[in-house]
Amino acid sequence: MDAVAKELPDLLLLDVSMPGFNGWEILSQLRGNNHQLPVVMVSADASEGRDRPEPMLHNGYVIKPVRQNQLLDHIARLVALEWRFDKSPEPLAMTPGPATDTMVLPSDQHRAALVGLATIGHRKGLLEALHGLEHQGDANPAFVAEMVRLTNDFQFDKIIDVIKVTAYEHS
Repeated sequence: MDAVAKELPDLLLLDVSMPGFNGWEILSQLRGNNHQLPVVMVSADASEGRDRPEPMLHNGYVIKPVRQNQLLDHIARLVALEWRFDKSPEPLAMTPGPATDTMVLPSDQHRAALVGLATIGHRKGLLEALHGLEHQGDANPAFVAEMVRLTNDFQFDKIIDVIKVTAYEHS
């Protein structure tokens, strides 16, 4: 509360589960003290804020692990920003099939599993799956290295775009 009064932020991200007070209690105090700044609640539980009896005091809700694009969309909407992005380099060329001088994608089944993990933002699960694929010889080192880099940068949407699962489309 003191930091909000002192710093006057444009937007506040509040974790729902914190030691001491929880995010809902802090949000209630903020609103009770007439702080009208936009507040985005952050939680690992998607249903945690849906059945709350009090009126909705927050302006957005994101699930952990936080997907960068979703968070940036919330921020832009709440503080009237327009994001401008530099063009990023194209992803490395990847083709399914025998090893060539480009990265080789693993089988559709393995790609579907990776997309499933990326869809829920399961960083640890992705890293374990990627290392397992490499260790078992089911994915080449160049593919694993690029996917590990993207995973460590929490670029789950980019992983999904790069893998382009077709036969086992994720739901």
